[in-house]
Amino acid sequence: MVLHPDVFLRAQAEVDRVTGHLRLPNFDDRLSMPYVECVLREVYRWGCPLPFGVPYRLVENDECRGYHLLAGSTIITNIWAMTRRTDVYPDPERFLPERFELAHGQTALHDPRKYIFGFGKRSHPGCDFADSSIWIVMVGILSALDVRKARNRTGEEISPVPAFKSGSVRHAAPFECDIRARPGKVMSHLPADSVQDSVYSQSQ
Repeated sequence: MVLHPDVFLRAQAEVDRVTGHLRLPNFDDRLSMPYVECVLREVYRWGCPLPFGVPYRLVENDECRGYHLLAGSTIITNIWAMTRRTDVYPDPERFLPERFELAHGQTALHDPRKYIFGFGKRSHPGCDFADSSIWIVMVGILSALDVRKARNRTGEEISPVPAFKSGSVRHAAPFECDIRARPGKVMSHLPADSVQDSVYSQSQ
């Protein structure tokens, strides 16, 4: 959101429209926030947390797209490559939540939630809980906070470089951003010590 303030402001406006900026969002609001849903799907796709899925062992011979796979073989799914398929997600390196919006006569693009948490019988048992947890945190941030680029001593904006630490789980490299409590009625429902203005570095 630091890199894409236009996306942040549009999602924030949708949350405010639903809640009136009078309360924090709840799960009953989810269906009323279609653009927020698009943003979350694009976050999953653009920055999938597990680039390579959990290894599987074949219990019997199988055939896939002309490849003969022997029983006992270890199969590792390349989730990263799936999120970058140009035939499914045009211009895949671009962060574009609008790609998931429904237009007249169009169908929704492939939902990344169907594969970033695993596949079939071996999909992660906590995927629904994880998705719900991420959503409620996301809309809480949109409702209560403003997230912007930090500024240096001369007042120039610091634009973070999208970088991630290598490993089995993908974590964003440390970066600076400016996170401030939003003025408004919703803040009266939060503890006073949780709404102080601050500049936040992910490394802290």
